Amino acid sequence: MEILQIEHCRRLVAILACHNRREVTLKCLASLEDQRFGEADVAVVLIDDGSTDGTGEAVARRFPNVDIVRTPGDYYWAKSMALAEHHAHRMGSEVLLWLNDDVTLAPDAVARLWKAHLERPEAILVGATVDPESGRCSYGGKRRTGRHPMRFTPVPVRSSPVRVDTFNGNVVLVPWSARHVVGPIDGEFAHAYADTDYGLRARKLGVEIIQVAGSVGECRANVAPDTRAMKITQRWKWLTSPKGLPLGSQARFMKRHGGPEWPAYFIYGAVRGVLAGTDYGASHR
Repeated sequence: MEILQIEHCRRLVAILACHNRREVTLKCLASLEDQRFGEADVAVVLIDDGSTDGTGEAVARRFPNVDIVRTPGDYYWAKSMALAEHHAHRMGSEVLLWLNDDVTLAPDAVARLWKAHLERPEAILVGATVDPESGRCSYGGKRRTGRHPMRFTPVPVRSSPVRVDTFNGNVVLVPWSARHVVGPIDGEFAHAYADTDYGLRARKLGVEIIQVAGSVGECRANVAPDTRAMKITQRWKWLTSPKGLPLGSQARFMKRHGGPEWPAYFIYGAVRGVLAGTDYGASHR
């Protein structure tokens, strides 16, 4: 196995958010610690968003070098990752590694991402993951399909790098040069949307997004509830919850990426979601 050395980089900082899945988080961090990556200056920022199962304490014991930031439990994914990004910036990060805490990285994942970074130093690099049970691609790059701002086609695992329009934020390498162009992760989203939003903003500003060849690890595909089987009151409660499809986040996303027709997309989606239900939802945490 080739061992890659970081050149021209003070610090690679992995940023994660967690909430009440201690063993999953520990497994993820162990896979990060086991990376075959040479003598790299790698740091980790973990936002423990109100865990009550001892996640933060277990991480502190097992991984004492992880910078743990505790939040009250209402930050969810978007705000937690925005906070982690802010801490990484203060630590002198030159490259960010977004990492979902339910990802188990392949032993050479970071090395392959870094090699791709050396070849395309200005690009955002996406790592595809596979579901450990089905073996199918669970998260990675996405391509827009049509005018609707929320219609995307997942990009499967490929044997060669491929350009994408945006991404799931499970495993993403973001050079600070790209972050300088795009700006910070938008923590104003309730939970989801922030990763897709970041990718779309990046592409609008001319930043290239590449899904690297192969898969970089495993991540179980989250299955959102099928609200079509719910009563309208239950459906409304779930849809407006932070981990559902809250109206404020929908409007924020639609207005930014939906063009002049965004009010129509927003109204139609909200009415359809309440009256007819939906079989998709948030994909994080």
